[in-house]
Amino acid sequence: MMLWVLCGFVSGALSDLAFLGGGGNPLGLLLPGIFFGLAVSACLRKGTTHNLIGFIATSTLAYYVAVLTTFALNAYNPLWFSPPTRIDSWTLLLAGIVGALITSIGVHGLLFPLNLKEIISITLSGGLFGIVGWTIGSFYVWGGQNYYARWFVSNICSLLLIWQVGTAFVLGAYVKREKRIQDLRLVG
Repeated sequence: MMLWVLCGFVSGALSDLAFLGGGGNPLGLLLPGIFFGLAVSACLRKGTTHNLIGFIATSTLAYYVAVLTTFALNAYNPLWFSPPTRIDSWTLLLAGIVGALITSIGVHGLLFPLNLKEIISITLSGGLFGIVGWTIGSFYVWGGQNYYARWFVSNICSLLLIWQVGTAFVLGAYVKREKRIQDLRLVG
């Protein structure tokens, strides 16, 4: 399980660095998903190359759709080049759920089987990780010049890290369960 947490942490840290270094770069809407897909694939270390590439693409799509969900629910246009002054918990919950749902469907279809209960738990935990990640980021910003810009960056960096570590942990728990089931089938 620690390997999965580490992979999620590395993915989240790389996503934060890409966000901080890229700012408004359109590639910034893809890199966190790519990093998460690579991290999960590295932790899993099984599957065909096509499945792993497919999962990286699915993970990238999941992040992109989650971001677009956030923009749509907040009537925010990223071309305005200024961060929104407020993103509510429902938006974060729904965006986290959307991203986690697409991710869990990708896991199920490309990497290892999940039952409906597992897909639902991954999906709902993704929504909770979205809220927790964003909220934790709010604690690291104080007033002053460019407060809203620093608030937005702090929240995004925290969100990326918490969501990716938490979701990797939950996926790791289900991978471990699937491996135990396979081991029992080999013994029995």
